[in-house]
Amino acid sequence: MTPTYPKSGYRTSPPTGIVPEGESPQVRLRNVITEGPAILYACEPAGEYACTLLTDNVTPVLGYESSEFLEDPRFWTDRIHAEDRPQVLADLHRLPERGVHIHEYRFRHKNGTYRWIHDHLHLVRDEAGKPLEIVGYLVDCTDRKAAEAEERQTTRETIRADEQHRAELKFGALLDTTPDAIVAARRDGTIEFINKQTEAMFGYERNELLGRTVETLVPDSMRLAHRQHRTDYLEQPSERVMGVGPVLAGRRKDGTEFPAYITLTPIMSAGDLLIVAVIREA
Repeated sequence: MTPTYPKSGYRTSPPTGIVPEGESPQVRLRNVITEGPAILYACEPAGEYACTLLTDNVTPVLGYESSEFLEDPRFWTDRIHAEDRPQVLADLHRLPERGVHIHEYRFRHKNGTYRWIHDHLHLVRDEAGKPLEIVGYLVDCTDRKAAEAEERQTTRETIRADEQHRAELKFGALLDTTPDAIVAARRDGTIEFINKQTEAMFGYERNELLGRTVETLVPDSMRLAHRQHRTDYLEQPSERVMGVGPVLAGRRKDGTEFPAYITLTPIMSAGDLLIVAVIREA
């Protein structure tokens, strides 16, 4: 015989935190169920999987009244996110083979947003083994999903940063073998990288130049013009060979100046534009 259920939740008295004198164990259990985080349900085992039982604590979680699910056979399926619905229904079709299933999907809240739902269900059969109904519980797992997504993003960023760091170490070691000074700077002129030849050519230690502007390496008399040249170059950055003549000059830490040939090349690094200058004494 098919069991029958009430068409709504179980609450019979308001929660007070104190068990009323004389309240039966059945009433206490029903109150615990309807005040708990898990939404209990039963539904048809096939077709539209129409809801036949739903506890009233669905309202604070999803915004709907339990009666809305019970009155419309497609109410549940129609509100599953369109990207998740095919897989959810496919899993339900295979339920007779499994008997028990757990899945997670997005469900549209009454306010129009989507909440992640953890759905644990079990197929009930009659004495002859025929599917009778599906029973289960729903739990809002949106916060957990958000935390997991944030953790994955953090992990990806950590891995990406680690890979970039290792690549930069290898790249830096390679550039240290070149005979020319190499300086990489950001759009604002801030020096991001130098090789060992830059230290030898200009007389600075690496930590003295990183974070300073490239004008540090330019004679005082040319710094204002150099800033304007940087601005003009960034409008259409491209590989340029400058200093043929030579017409450019560098300035060492001790204040001495020297003529130099400079080649500029724009590159993208971690989504940012870097201008790489290769410097050779003329």
